[in-house]
Amino acid sequence: MSDPNIKWGHNVWNQELKDMSISEIYESGEQKSHIAHFAAIANIAVVDGRMNEEEIKLLRQFARKLDMDELQYETIKGHY
Repeated sequence: MSDPNIKWGHNVWNQELKDMSISEIYESGEQKSHIAHFAAIANIAVVDGRMNEEEIKLLRQFARKLDMDELQYETIKGHY
């Protein structure tokens, strides 16, 4: 039986993503390593409970250096 709080379509995809680890979302050698590093950096950025503008700016720069696309960036940032 499906969860009545989850609507089909985009929300189901979002729930599936939330149930997966960050490294499971994007499987590919070096890129997988980049994603894991970025997720660790994002986790540190919210250690005080929220991300401020400077932390978001730095995350964006790290994402570019790690060759992450917008979807990867937003998905990981959205987890935190």
